[in-house]
Amino acid sequence: MVGVGQLRKPIIGAFVGLVLEMPAVLLALMSAGAGHGDYLFARLLFPLTMVSTYVTGDIGMPAVAAALVQFPVYGFLIGYGLMGAKRRWIVALVFLFHAVTLVAGIGNPNFS
Repeated sequence: MVGVGQLRKPIIGAFVGLVLEMPAVLLALMSAGAGHGDYLFARLLFPLTMVSTYVTGDIGMPAVAAALVQFPVYGFLIGYGLMGAKRRWIVALVFLFHAVTLVAGIGNPNFS
């Protein structure tokens, strides 16, 4: 069981994710170009949001909410995974999840 004092790395990870979130969002918005861009950074940095458009057809509020919590959640999970050797698989899982959603979004007709 993990005590509150032991959550230092995950909390720091979430904070780092929050700090990285803003530049990532700005890059994604710039690459979207008000709907006339190539969405390159949006696809690379927020692939789950982009993949969700297969179902919704556009980037709605649930997708925006997912994008805004993505980096802090990634940071928290990576921090938690770095707490011990038995948890290292969590770090790999975060990167695998991102890679799989990135590949799933290739060729998305909603943003071609």
